[in-house]
Amino acid sequence: MPLLRGLTLVLLLLSVWGPSLPLKPLRTVVLLDQSPSDREAVWKIAPQLERPHARYIAFATFADTVSTATARRLDLGQGTRLTPALRQAEALHPDRILLVSDGLFQDQPSPPSVPLYGLYQPPSPHLSLSLVPPALPSKGERVEVRALVESTATTPAKLVLDGPSGRVVRTLSLLPGRSSSGYRFTLEDTALVTARLESPLGTQEARLELSPAGRTQVWVLGDAALARLLTAQGFAVETPAHLSLPIRAQVVALGLGARDLSAGELDALQSFLQGGGSLLWTATPKGLFFGGWERTNLAEAIPLKPVEEPGGVGMVLVLDVSGSMADADKLGLAVEGALELIRSARAQDYVGVVTFSSSARWLFKPRPMTEQGRKEAESLLMAATAGGGTRMGEAYAEAVQALANTPTQSKQILVLTDGLLSDNPTPILQAAQKATPAIQTSAVALGADADRSFLRALANGGGGAFWDVPSPQDLPRFFLEEAQRAFRRKTLEGRFPLAVRPHPVTRGLDPPPLSVLLPAQSQAWAQPLLTSGQNVV
Repeated sequence: MPLLRGLTLVLLLLSVWGPSLPLKPLRTVVLLDQSPSDREAVWKIAPQLERPHARYIAFATFADTVSTATARRLDLGQGTRLTPALRQAEALHPDRILLVSDGLFQDQPSPPSVPLYGLYQPPSPHLSLSLVPPALPSKGERVEVRALVESTATTPAKLVLDGPSGRVVRTLSLLPGRSSSGYRFTLEDTALVTARLESPLGTQEARLELSPAGRTQVWVLGDAALARLLTAQGFAVETPAHLSLPIRAQVVALGLGARDLSAGELDALQSFLQGGGSLLWTATPKGLFFGGWERTNLAEAIPLKPVEEPGGVGMVLVLDVSGSMADADKLGLAVEGALELIRSARAQDYVGVVTFSSSARWLFKPRPMTEQGRKEAESLLMAATAGGGTRMGEAYAEAVQALANTPTQSKQILVLTDGLLSDNPTPILQAAQKATPAIQTSAVALGADADRSFLRALANGGGGAFWDVPSPQDLPRFFLEEAQRAFRRKTLEGRFPLAVRPHPVTRGLDPPPLSVLLPAQSQAWAQPLLTSGQNVV
């Protein structure tokens, strides 16, 4: 068996590395998982990964270049985040990337622009323990410290917590994944909390010193009015131009949408939240109302989530992939925009994409945009290529038929083309009129050569809207705005008095009633500070 495993490994490596004497040296970047769950397995295989013309990056929570595959790094954190490693790898402009990992990632990185190969290394049984403090504790407040446990195996364990409330012993049956236990006490002065986790996989310890908060440090970006209000209430307010580590604040308030934040800023925010920081996403024209909380990789870390509406939306994008869409990267920009549709949809929304050129072809039929459905849809969408004529009729008929069988209350077709149809437009117009009002059809004219008269008639007959997008560079922003229209959250207008929970962040706060309310609910671990009836604000 050892011989068989060795031969298998050699074949895998040969398939990844290619010929030993290529005509042109290939630059390969190797990503080495140095997280606690996989570092031992990666270290074991590392000598076999040494190769001329290769570069190496070690990663866990953070990433850093290393000189050889056998380098051992214990200073990169206790998590497993692939995004920083991929970003560093692409900056080296490689021909390909080899990922050596157990795949237990805490993020969902975008696919790289070069081929990515994987060499799977099974995780070693591993436990980690950390203590997470409450945000901005005040003197005399009843607070809770959370003991966070991460396990890669099923195992019994004993957790011992010590602090101002005395010793608490809990018997746990851990499953692979993350779990937490709370330890509550009244904070009168600086307090020490310790935790000890005992299991067949070993013993882990953690300690946390907690003091009452002084003057609260707040960073505010994109909301000048909030910055003035918090300053008047005695908070220590800074208004940096952008987010970067270290974030020297207890609270970050954002009046920006996720699209206004760079990948580096999102990473900084993720680290800030994982370290116990607090985030306030305010309802500005770019922020909360435009779904800023949903189009980030911070979904589990943001304390609020939308109240989902029943029924959902069914949408099919009828996308022109004729030869002319290859010009000026029209198709690439259209795909980038269509990704915004997918990422903005909710789990109860169904999205599909059917393409047309000389014939019709489904990239994927309408499917619910669950986490798995979204990943699959993104992958299939990236495979679109341009070429052929401009025959729309078959694709439009397929979209109508698919939506007729989709279990959603709202059903919409969005047609995008940059040219004149080579088939008869009359049956398409008749089909749109027949499908409405059950199915609404909207149309997009891309560039100067699009048949605007036909597309305008299609939108009018289909009960939808007509948009004229003059430049391909405008497509991503257009699709983002269309996603916000199509998958919009319910807003309530009226007079909504606010109730304020006592907390250092809300001291002296007496807000007026809201005129617009976006229904939301708090995560189970979050403390709601502002409420209006059953809704968290």
